[in-house]
Formats: sequence, C-alpha cells, structure tokens
Amino acid sequence: MKRFKRGVHEVAGRSAPRFIERVHDRGAARYFHGRRKELSVFETLCHAATESDGGTVLITQGPPGAGKTALLHECARLARLWGWQVADIQPDALWNGRSLRNSLRPPSRRWHRFELDSLSANVAGIGGGGGWRSLEMAPIDRLKRYIRKARKPVLLILDEAQILHQVQVMGAQKTAAMTMLKAIHNGDLGHPVVLLAAGLGHTLAEFSRLGISRGGVDDLADLTSLDCKAARAVIRDWLKKGGGAKGDVTDWMDVIDRETEGWPQHISAYGQRAALQIQKDGGMLIEDGLLTVLTKGRKDKSRYYARRLGRNHILRRERELLGLLIACCGWSKAWSPIQLASALAVLEGELNAPPTDTVEMIFGRGVMAGNDNGDFRIPIPSMERFLVGYARELLRQNEVLTQELVAGMLAALKRTNYPLSAERELAVSSDRLHETLGEMAEVSPLPGSHESAFLPDTLPQPP
Repeated sequence: MKRFKRGVHEVAGRSAPRFIERVHDRGAARYFHGRRKELSVFETLCHAATESDGGTVLITQGPPGAGKTALLHECARLARLWGWQVADIQPDALWNGRSLRNSLRPPSRRWHRFELDSLSANVAGIGGGGGWRSLEMAPIDRLKRYIRKARKPVLLILDEAQILHQVQVMGAQKTAAMTMLKAIHNGDLGHPVVLLAAGLGHTLAEFSRLGISRGGVDDLADLTSLDCKAARAVIRDWLKKGGGAKGDVTDWMDVIDRETEGWPQHISAYGQRAALQIQKDGGMLIEDGLLTVLTKGRKDKSRYYARRLGRNHILRRERELLGLLIACCGWSKAWSPIQLASALAVLEGELNAPPTDTVEMIFGRGVMAGNDNGDFRIPIPSMERFLVGYARELLRQNEVLTQELVAGMLAALKRTNYPLSAERELAVSSDRLHETLGEMAEVSPLPGSHESAFLPDTLPQPP
C-alpha cells in the first residue's frame, strides 16, 4: 500500500489564481492542514482493509463549518493516491439498488437526480406499488457485482449523512441498509471496502440504530475547530499562495486567526477575502486592505449563520431563546436535554411553547454538539454571539416580554438543578440586562476604526 507523508497536505495548484467576489462554504479545502489524528485513523483502517480483504465503516459528525466535507475530500484524494477506487453515494443508496448503481457509475453516465427519483419510486417501495421491484437488484448484491469488476480497493463516500435521521429509515429499507452496512463493517465482502460517512448531529446515533456502533479506532469522532498551528498554516497559505503577499504576513495572520477562532469555514471565507484583497493591492499588505477584509468577513460570517439557521428551520423565536439562555448561563456552557427543554419551553400566553422535539431538532441540525455525558452545547463561539444578538434585538422590541422570559428561564434552570451562579443571575437582572446583552453581542472593534459587530442584516448595529 502506498504510504502518504505524514503532516500537512496541500490541495491547491501552485500558481495564485484570480478570485471572483464570492465565498464558497462547501467542498474540498483549497489549503488543507491538520486533522492528523483523523487521517492517521483513516490510513490505518485502509491499510488493514487492504491486507485482510476486509472493510469497515468510519463515521464522523460535527457542526456546520467544522470541515467535514473537506476531510472527506482529503481522504478521497489520499485513497486515489493509494490506488483505491472512490465513489460518492447518496444516503438512499444504502437501501435503494438503483440509487447505488447510479452512484457507482462514472460521472458521465449518471442519471440526473430527478430522473433517478422518478424511475426508482416504485423500486424503493416509496409509492407502495410493485412496479420494477422484482427486477431491481438489492443494494448488497449490486455492491458485490461492482467490487468484482473493480479490481481495486473501494472507498464509498457518504456526505450529509444526517439525512438518514430525517427520512426515518424503516421496514424493508432499514433491513436492506443494515444488511449492506454490516457486510461492509464486518468485512464479509471478500474485498477491501471502506464506507466513510459524515454529517451533522444524529449521524452517529442513526448509524448505531442501523447496527453500526461507535467506539474505538473505527470512529473518527466529533470534528471541532482546527488546532492553532493548523489554522495559522491555512491562513498563511491563503495570504502567501492564494494572494501572493509580499513580506511578513504575521500581523494579518494574527488578526484573521482571532476572528475565525480555528473554524475551517470561517478561515476559508476570510482567506478568500484576504487573497482577493492582496491581489488587488499588488501583493502589498495595506492596513486599509485588512480593514476591508474584516468588514466583509464579518458580514459573510453573519450571513452564513443566518443562512444555515434559516435553511434548517430554526425559527427566530428559538434563536432569541437560545440567545437568552447563553446570557443567563454564560459562554461555552453545556445543558442536559431536560434543562434545555425546560429553558426553551418558557413561552406562554401570546406565544406558543416550542414542540417537544425542539431540542432534538436543534441538535440534529447542527446548532449544538453533544458530548459523552449526553449534554448539549453550542460549539462555535461566534455563533453564540450571533444568537445573543437576537436576544438583544428582542429586548429592544419588547422589554417586558424579554424580562419575563429571562425570569421564567432562570426558574426552569433552577428546577432542573442547573448550577446557576449568583453572578449570572445578577448579570441578567432587570437593571443590568441591557448592559449584559450589549457586551455579549459585541465583538472586538476593527483595527483603526470604531466599527462594531456585524449582526444579521435585520438587526441594528451596536452603538
């Protein structure tokens, strides 16, 4: 098996390209550093699968912007270097033989998704009709036929795997998915096959429901922010290789590192902005240029959160309640499911209480991350500030309601034995609530200016 050099891997061309005024938040990372532990686990298991003609299922999950898709692309790149055959599959390929067949085809021969859905409705049993069901091969048999022809180890890539939880795989579909997953995971195919899956919250739990338990070396665990060394290496590449910066880039690296807090999506967004600005300035590192990068970067960050929350149907009232919960408890706190449900169910009277599955929905859609104790927390500091901005706006619009919600939330937390400190209770008291929310929603001013936090476009700027 071909070994790869341990350390960092660049996924970019050598020349600095011209950038357009647009920020991409998905796909392969242009500059990839870090994730050595995850890549080491992947290498070890691929090597073991090759030696034993076996296989396994590797699963990772994490919040939006943690670099899950970039990690999948890096693993796919390495696998191709080792001589593996790589195929991207859709979630329904685990139980739908036609979808699996389409995923395993060369890209030029694949059906469009709408064609596939219309052709496979009866095959998957979605419509309840018989149709071609008897003619369609089961996914496990389809995979066996594929690997007999492959003559290479096979890596299957499944991104956005949280969809498995959203569609609630049941009945015959669940049986077919479990049969396929267990055959891969137990190495029963007589051929090296690895399934690498990634998604938001519930991904690990859903695979466990399908018979693939987490734990040990087979688990890539939860992705969080990059370590400081890796984050700074990516930023430096964006400045030097992407933008062609001349001279010492340390000051720019320091500022962008503080702004992005190690989160790959934000590093990529700020990096693209910085590379474009440096190119416009002819490779010079100008202070006004850095100010422009941070101004656009902060707007990009807020729009990203607003888009992610809106796309995942996290309602404005739920955002406001989460912001108030952060204000009541402080930064980077964790809550049990009962504590969260109690705190988010304080709406009464003119407003309807959230549904009973609100906590699970918020977790499953990437706003929160779980830990080994079963508690939930908001993993991204800048997302916490973003949510506090909604609470601050609610206070401006309806001070009486906001104070009632805070009082109800504090009472709910106490009933569930949450360790509230006297300092936090004082901070959200009626006479200090404006000051507390203002300080928490604020971010550091831009260098050389008096500009303040970039909250959502619908919210006013802090004074």
